[in-house]
Amino acid sequence: MKKDFESVASILNNLIKKKNWEVPLSLERLKKEWEKIVGKNIAKHSFPTFIKNKKLYIEVDSPIWSNELIFQKENIITIINNYYKKEIIKDIFFKIKKED
Repeated sequence: MKKDFESVASILNNLIKKKNWEVPLSLERLKKEWEKIVGKNIAKHSFPTFIKNKKLYIEVDSPIWSNELIFQKENIITIINNYYKKEIIKDIFFKIKKED
């Protein structure tokens, strides 16, 4: 008797889709790999905070960096989507981090 076994990766992927964990896992991976994805300079002044409806919300440390990243927005979207080899982001919104 031959048994068909699903790979662990296949089972995990199905569970992730079934439980709608794709976005939270994408965000956690994005946070973890932020510097690797966007580069040290941008990562030093910004940080992804959440994703909703393929919109990425990024906290920046100053209005100057907010303006700079607005000009680079399309490029950042392309870099992120190319890194993940699928469209996870369609738009980006920037918010200036409030001082504690």
